[in-house]
Amino acid sequence: MIELILAVAIGIFLSRLCQWLIMRIGFLAIPLVVFAMSRRSRLLNGIAIALSVLLRSYIALSFTVAVITYVQSATHEHGLAFAFVAWPLAFLLANLPAWNSLRNYIRNFNATAKERLSRSGGLIEQARTQSLNTEMYMHFTYTLNFVLFVSVIGFGLLTAIPVLRSAGWGWVYSLIP
Repeated sequence: MIELILAVAIGIFLSRLCQWLIMRIGFLAIPLVVFAMSRRSRLLNGIAIALSVLLRSYIALSFTVAVITYVQSATHEHGLAFAFVAWPLAFLLANLPAWNSLRNYIRNFNATAKERLSRSGGLIEQARTQSLNTEMYMHFTYTLNFVLFVSVIGFGLLTAIPVLRSAGWGWVYSLIP
């Protein structure tokens, strides 16, 4: 029982670390997003969204592989009763970073968007700021919603097809005792 509580506590800490990475790594695409918005280029905007989704999804799925690997090895040791508790917890924990990233982004964005809008000058400047805020909100919520979708689907696929876990995430196995 203590082992399960300790595993969940460590999992939650690693989930927060993964969430932090999802937010930071995804923002590597910001220069491309800003450039695409200034050029009004759908192609560049699509590339920026794809790059952001790929980077964030890789991190989210790496965490998912770690959770699945740990739960599978612990399930073999502890049996069926443990599995009934461990797998639903694993599903929630594996998708927690993507869900929290989306929720925190929306909350933080709403606070900063109101502040930016109140600091903008006349009506034209306010309209420009509102338009930019809307574009940024759409871009990043779309990206984070897609990462959450990939995380949920990825959990199912990575659980059902073990070969997929070793394909792109072999390095994760070295982190798990």
